[in-house]
Amino acid sequence: YLSVKNHTTTQIDEKLKFEAQKHRNELIIEKDTVFFVYKEEWLEREHFEIEVYPLFVELVDKTGRILNKSPNLLDKSLNIDLSKKESFIKNESFKDQTIRQIQAPLFYNDKIVGHLAVAASYGDTKLVLDALLDMLIILFPVLLIITFFTSKLISNVTIRPISKIANRVSEI
Repeated sequence: YLSVKNHTTTQIDEKLKFEAQKHRNELIIEKDTVFFVYKEEWLEREHFEIEVYPLFVELVDKTGRILNKSPNLLDKSLNIDLSKKESFIKNESFKDQTIRQIQAPLFYNDKIVGHLAVAASYGDTKLVLDALLDMLIILFPVLLIITFFTSKLISNVTIRPISKIANRVSEI
């Protein structure tokens, strides 16, 4: 379970890091202003439609005022922690679903001028992990009991001839 969880989370995190870096490279930071160079990026399908694996992007200034966000966020907003001074990744609830979100502070002259947040759906992955955990919780004890009784039966069968020899020796 932990191996599968780690692998799937790592895959999502790598995607988020890639997207955050891609969007960070499309930013211009001037004094207290942060903005996207390529507005056409927001017209890409991944930001416009709410699809199976949507990608949400939001740019805020240092006070938390939204400067720009992907159209698929509609009237909602990502949960951005303005107190963080380093990039981090966390799970969040968003529109009754679970998302995995990376947040990166944006610096100009060693001062934070804004934050970039990129999020992707984590709901399907969470469902699979929860189902796997449920199955393991049920199957592990059942398989343990089956293994115990099977091992006991096999050991009785294999020890029976040795027991007969030991009894015969005792009689002699």
